[in-house]
Order: sequence, then structure tokens, then C-alpha cells
Amino acid sequence: MNSSPPTRGLLAQIRSHPAPRFAVVGGVSLVADVGTLAVLHGGLHAALLPATAIAFLVSSLINFGFNRQWVFTGGRTGQANRQILRFYALVALNLLSTLLITGGLTALGLMYLLAKLVAAVANAVANFFLYRGWGSSGEPTDAPTNETHPADTDRLPVGSTGVAAVGGDAVARREQDGSGIDDPGLVAATDDSSPARPRLRRPGIAMTIGRIVVLLLITTAATAGIVSYQVGHSRSLSPVDEFTYVDYLAKVDAGHLIIGRGEHLGSYASNAIACRGILPSVPPRPTVCDNVPGYLYPARNTADIDPPTYYVLTDVGVRALMAVGVTHDLVDAGRLVGIFWGGAALAAVFWLCLLLGASRTSSALVCAVALATSGFWKSWVHITPHASDVLLGALVSAAVVLWARRRAPGWLLLLVGAVPVMFKASDVTVIAAVIVFLLALALWPGFGTAAGQRRLRSRRELLLGTAMIVAGLAAATALWLLVRGHYSLSAVNDFPEFNAPTFQIRWLLDGLGTFAQSLQSPSTVGLAPIFVIWMFGSVVHQLSDRSGNLEVRGLSFAGLTVAIFGAWLYVVSNYVLLHQHVVIPVRYGTTLMPVLLALTARNIRGRVAQLTALVYVVLMMINAFHPL
Repeated sequence: MNSSPPTRGLLAQIRSHPAPRFAVVGGVSLVADVGTLAVLHGGLHAALLPATAIAFLVSSLINFGFNRQWVFTGGRTGQANRQILRFYALVALNLLSTLLITGGLTALGLMYLLAKLVAAVANAVANFFLYRGWGSSGEPTDAPTNETHPADTDRLPVGSTGVAAVGGDAVARREQDGSGIDDPGLVAATDDSSPARPRLRRPGIAMTIGRIVVLLLITTAATAGIVSYQVGHSRSLSPVDEFTYVDYLAKVDAGHLIIGRGEHLGSYASNAIACRGILPSVPPRPTVCDNVPGYLYPARNTADIDPPTYYVLTDVGVRALMAVGVTHDLVDAGRLVGIFWGGAALAAVFWLCLLLGASRTSSALVCAVALATSGFWKSWVHITPHASDVLLGALVSAAVVLWARRRAPGWLLLLVGAVPVMFKASDVTVIAAVIVFLLALALWPGFGTAAGQRRLRSRRELLLGTAMIVAGLAAATALWLLVRGHYSLSAVNDFPEFNAPTFQIRWLLDGLGTFAQSLQSPSTVGLAPIFVIWMFGSVVHQLSDRSGNLEVRGLSFAGLTVAIFGAWLYVVSNYVLLHQHVVIPVRYGTTLMPVLLALTARNIRGRVAQLTALVYVVLMMINAFHPL
């Protein structure tokens, strides 16, 4: 008869967990940091910046030593030099995030001590999990230890279902076939001489939710630095229609959810234009700003074509930020909500990368590339419905991939077709991409054998799924057109300058490759071509790999096709529906970028590739604050 092991008390469980010890070490490091700074700057009258650097160095050495020897047992037997390098990489990120968050929030008017507290809390949460997973092996000191092979103790990527691949051979198979870390058939590698290991179980709902929360905390903390800094140092409104989006948000905040066609700008947006200006075309007007009651800027709100979904969700964040006193300016609050749009977007991109079989390191590097890309963070810094593009693109792509693997229900495809266009009409780009993906799988030569190996859906199911996506798109579009027509205030053509009596073939030629262009700003000089070559080179490589996974090749084909020909969808629809021609901007293809980034992550293998990606991220981050 087996006796159950005694249950440890609450105190023993707390002592065995690294989190309390991590908090103690953090407090000791903070005291050392402040004390050293007080002695050097206050007592010895050293210059502030050198004293701050020395104090930070002293406290980080104390932090590393205690964490390595007391908090995480893996540090006792690990390679110290390698761990020090990794630790100081985290220290550099921590310092950068602290400066950005503190400086940005202080520039917005928040008390500097409160801004510092926000930065400290964000970094403390992120640093615990980053250091536990990277700076050391991450096992608590009181946990039992056994002599095992290094391959068995590596922390390997865990996918959306939490199934881990144990052993180098399993990882190699995962990266070769692209099956992704969420494959329930992926189990620990064994040999004939060792006893069989049990199949790894999926974690419970609580564990899954916990991982999602941790991932969101890390990505949100990473996004907070650059967004808060840019918001604090960029007062003028963006020339890309931000004044119309500010007007939409202000009216939603006042309970006016639908902008009627022909509706003029309200007083709040007009005052924001007068106070902030729209550089470089409309300078601020201090004599009008807050001094002329009832002042209205002479313009109509052309954002009436957008459903209110983005503005309603953003207004929830605006009210929360105002309630806690971060800022009392609606424009600044709306921009700061971009921190959460960006954090959720990076978390979704990270998940999509893992889903397609990329390692956690490569996935993190690709997320850093996305954060450093000006075309992404500018949409999070300003009030614009394009702030949701990356998030929607990643979620839609992941949902379709899971459905194709028989891991998601069919009704989800109706949402895939309906939800994106309820944010902005240009989000139809990712819908076109997933439709091409499903059709490519259905019509690909030799699909039957490959489908049997990968447990993908049959041709009939794939074609039916395509029809469901189109049905969801059609239903959402028809519903919004009915609602918008009901609130229309004018039937006048808003843009008569774009009228075109006949269709011209050159429009299609001009639109070729629109979405394949870089999302960088012109000031990035030689960095933008690197981004384009790197990303689309990875996509072409995986498309041309005949021995590769069919699912990945299908996604590569869809991404490349829509990147080259996607603008034609807008050119043709504008002429058919409105008899107009408008030059399609690159940002209309933003929802396509997550799947291209995920495919790129699959190609970042080995230390040389990862180091190259890291160097590119550093250059782009430098450019974000000091254009090259």
C-alpha cells in the first residue's frame, strides 16, 4: 500500500519558490544603487551621470551574484561568463526601458517618482521571467536536483497548447517539418536502452492563462518604452489623418458612436489642431488654442468609412488612464493606449512564430524587429485604427492555421472573415492572404499524401472553409454599409479629384509589389532594403524548398502573392464601386506582415543568424530615437 507524501506547509512552498528571493535581491540591489549614488554624487560630489553609471554597475553585480547563487540554482553549475553576458544584455534592456518609460511619462506631466515607479514595476515583472528563462537555468534552490543529460534539461519552446519537445532530436524534427510546438504528437526522444517516458500532458487552463498573462506583461513592458518616449516628444498630430481619428475618438468618448457621412469636425479635434498643429502642413495657432470658444476647423471627418470598433476599445483604455491620473489629455491618453495595442500585437506575433515551428529565441528576435520597425511603432504612437493591424493579422493567420490542422472549430472562420473589416476596411488584406493560403493547400499537387501526413483538412473542407470566410466578410460588410447608410448626412462625393472615367492598365502596373515595400520611414537610409531582402528572401526560400512542409509552403505562396498583387484588390474595387483611382499606400498591407515575420523567424537558425538579427534590431532602435 503506497502512502501519500506529506503536504508541505504554505511557508515551505513560499520558500521553495524563487519569486520571494528574487524580490529580496531586487530590494537589496535597489538599496545598493541608491546608496552608492548618494555617496558618490551627494557625499563626494561626483558628476551625476558617471555616478549613476557606477552605482548601476555596482547594484547589477550584486543582483547577478545573488540571483546566480541563491535565487536560481542553475547558475551555480552554469557557465559564468556566458551567463554574465546574457545577464548584462537584460541589464541593458532594463536600463533602456527605464529611461524611455520614465522620460516619456515625465514629459507627459506625470510626477517623475511615479513615472519611475511605473518603469520599476514593468521591468521587475519582465526581468523575473526573462532572467529565469535566460540568465540561468531557473530552478529554485530547494527543488530536488538529479544528474541528467544536458539535452534533457534545456528549456525548450512551449507552444499555445503548452506541449514541450524534450531532447535535441525532437527539436530538429520540429524545425524540419514545421509542425510547430503545439503538436500533441511531439514527445520526448527515447532510445532502446532507456525506459519509455510518458507522453507529455498539456497544461491546465490556469497554467495556459498564466503563460498568456506573462507573455502580455513582457511584450507590453517592451512596447511601453518606445511608445511613451515618442508620445512625450511628439506633440503635433500625424499628417496621416490623425486629426479625423482624434475627432472620432472624442465623439465616441462623448457617446456619439457613429460618424455620419459628411459630418464636420467637432470642437475637440478643432482645438487639438489649433494647439498641436499638423506638421509640416498646419502649424499650431497659439492665439486660437483654448482661447476661442466654439472654434471649428473647416474640414469634414472622412473617417466615417471606419466602423467604431477600434475607437470604442481605445476609449476604454483612455478612460482607465485618465482615471488613474496618468494624463488628463484625451489625445495623449489615446496615444498611450497604443502601448497595449502594441503589446498585444507582439504577443500574438510571438505565438504565431511558435505555431509555425520557430524557436523561442528566433520568435523573440522577430518581435524585436517588429517593435523596432517604424511602420509598426508609429501606428501605436498615434491615434489610428491601423494600431490594430498587426494584432489582427497575427490572430487571423493563427486561427486559420489551427483550423487547417483540425485544431479549431469551423465557426471561427466566420469571425476570420468578419472581425478584421469591423476595424478598418483595409484589413481585408489578411483575409485575402488566408483565402489564398487555403486555396493553395486545396489545389497543391500531391496534397492528398501531404494532408495525410500532417493531419490537415481535406480538399473539400478547405474549399468549404474558404467559402465560410467569404461569407463572414460579406455579412460584416453588408451590415456596416446598412448602418453607415442610415447615418449618412450627405450624398456628395467626398473626393471628386480621384474620379476616373476609364480604367487604365498602368494602374495595375503601378500597384505591383506595393505591399512588398518596406514599412520603414525614408530616414532609415540603407536599413529599409535590408528588411525587405531579409523577410522576402526567407519567404522565397521556404516556398522553393520542395522537401519542406506543405503548410509552410502554402503560407509562403499566399504571403508572396498578396505582397505582389494585393494592391490590385483595392485598385479594382475602387474603380468598380466608386469609379475612382487612388494610389494605394503601403500601410494597407500591414496585416500581412505577421505571417511574413513568422516565416522569417523559421529561417533564423544558428547563432550567426540570431546575432545578425540582433544587430539589425539595435540599429533600428537607434534610428527610432536618432534617425540615421
